[in-house]
Amino acid sequence: MQPVKAIVTRTANALDPTTRTLLTEVDIPNPQHELLPGTFVYVGFAIGAAGIRWRLPATALVFDANGTRVVTVGADGKLHFQPVVVGRDFGDAFDVQSGLHGGETIVKQPTVSLQEGQVVKPITSAPSGG
Repeated sequence: MQPVKAIVTRTANALDPTTRTLLTEVDIPNPQHELLPGTFVYVGFAIGAAGIRWRLPATALVFDANGTRVVTVGADGKLHFQPVVVGRDFGDAFDVQSGLHGGETIVKQPTVSLQEGQVVKPITSAPSGG
């Protein structure tokens, strides 16, 4: 059988944190009835960008009871825990889909001792290779 284009019609809207998978339903055109119930198929997804996004190192994200956030440093040096929505997970980095505007100073490795409004003196990190 030749490759065909299909459409994602539904997802579970939640990643399984254990397997890092997302249940997805795909509608495949089958006009010749070649695919029967229970047929095994290989599926490849073409995933494009969805709006403005920012790629941040995974270490910059804070996952806790308050949701997914990053710690930003304001012009006055005060810390702010900014809620974000993450997109693709690249293992060592994440795409942030919303919550940032661009130009923010982000804490690369926030620790549990950081607090909202705490004053810090940011330093510039060396550019990462690759």
